[in-house]
Amino acid sequence: MQQVLGFVGEKGSGKGTIIERLPPFYDRHTSVESVRFSEPGRNTLKQWGIPATRENLQNVVLAMSDHFGDDVLARAVRQLAYQSKAQVIVLDGMRWYCDVKMVRSFPRSLIVYVTAPLEVRFMRLKKRGENQGEAEMTFEQFMREEQAENEVFIPEIGKRADVTITNDGSIEDLSRKIDAFYKEHVAAHL
Repeated sequence: MQQVLGFVGEKGSGKGTIIERLPPFYDRHTSVESVRFSEPGRNTLKQWGIPATRENLQNVVLAMSDHFGDDVLARAVRQLAYQSKAQVIVLDGMRWYCDVKMVRSFPRSLIVYVTAPLEVRFMRLKKRGENQGEAEMTFEQFMREEQAENEVFIPEIGKRADVTITNDGSIEDLSRKIDAFYKEHVAAHL
């Protein structure tokens, strides 16, 4: 039976870094697949030849939600998870209460909240530049984005998570936290 790990956290908190660093902990017989909640939106924008900016990603998901229901993204991600044959499914980027409900629908699920101080997250986001325009973003723009409809529920969802990882130190400190998380919450349940 699959184990599903749902990750929630503010942008720039380090979810992706933690998820990238998890696979070496698994033994070579454990299959792991990661699905990002942004994947269906990114694929849609790519098919239509629209740049994958943060604003466009937010707009495509909100438009789909308006027409097909608030849980349209959760349903798309659930389909991707169901199609996977991996033993561990990592769902990256929960943002809505319906995402929580979807993750909890799997018999073996765990919700992980990754958080970091505001200024740290802003600097990480600028440095990463994953979406178009992030490298040039001002702090004022970052703060406006923090109030976007798809961002405001993250702290509340985080309060309901099974595990919280505060990513406010060095990469070595984070590695120790990942190791402890894996041993306590993942390996013990494989």
